[in-house]
Amino acid sequence: MGKALARYAMKDVFLVVDPRFERLFPSVSANNVLRIASRNRSNLRVIKVLAKLIALLITRKPKVVVFAGVATKTPFVLDVVTFFIVCKRFGFFREKRILVWVNKTFESEKGRIVGRIQTHHLKRIDKIITYYKSSTEHLDAEHEGKFTFVPLPAFHVNQTRPQQAMKPYVFSGGESQRDFASLVSAIRSFPVNLIISTLGVGEQHLDQSQLPKGVCVKVGDRFNKGPEEYLSDLAGATVVVVPLLETNDPKGLTTIVEALVYGKAIISTRSRGLDDYLQHGYNCLRV
Repeated sequence: MGKALARYAMKDVFLVVDPRFERLFPSVSANNVLRIASRNRSNLRVIKVLAKLIALLITRKPKVVVFAGVATKTPFVLDVVTFFIVCKRFGFFREKRILVWVNKTFESEKGRIVGRIQTHHLKRIDKIITYYKSSTEHLDAEHEGKFTFVPLPAFHVNQTRPQQAMKPYVFSGGESQRDFASLVSAIRSFPVNLIISTLGVGEQHLDQSQLPKGVCVKVGDRFNKGPEEYLSDLAGATVVVVPLLETNDPKGLTTIVEALVYGKAIISTRSRGLDDYLQHGYNCLRV
């Protein structure tokens, strides 16, 4: 990520970031960082964040504003990036350059108001940094040159040792759009030990009372409580499985990148955005 900002003096860069991704920008001064937790959906909280952002931009006077992994919504269902672009359109912060690091689809949804707004605002974004190349496949050719592909890095993997397991086991982890129920169903008739590490059992449609022998479910937020146990379980596994539900956004990439760094055998659902990292029969099996 540093290469994308190399042309700018760090004192001229202001970062608006989800705390989970702040480590991607170690060169940016802590005084020039505004942290926004993407899971905080409170309208009052968002209004306060936007007011603070405007005040900081006026006082710090950065030349470049970087939005990284920010998904907080305003009361009008516009994210903070769109809010900033609207400010520029009406004459505020017009001299500032905008860089956006996206962790989801940024595409034109033809026939939809949101899609037209996104496409229109692309004209006012100077550079979009994305971690999967297919993010441009539905955009007009005039916008494709604004995208820079930067592979998603693995966090903390060099700081975590694999757990010492008595028996080989399969690991599956992550949060959104995971199909853990199908995975459990698939291994039910086999003598397989499975560790599932997830944010919440309820939303993954898992009934712990009906789990087969050898399946262990660990519930917790890896970002808030720390990734050590999660990565230790992943690093000690024989096979890492990434079962995904159908989605338009790239999902499972963090787990996949971590598994690749540890040299694990990977089984993954075929899903958008994964072709940049996985090749069937070479470093994974895709089903």
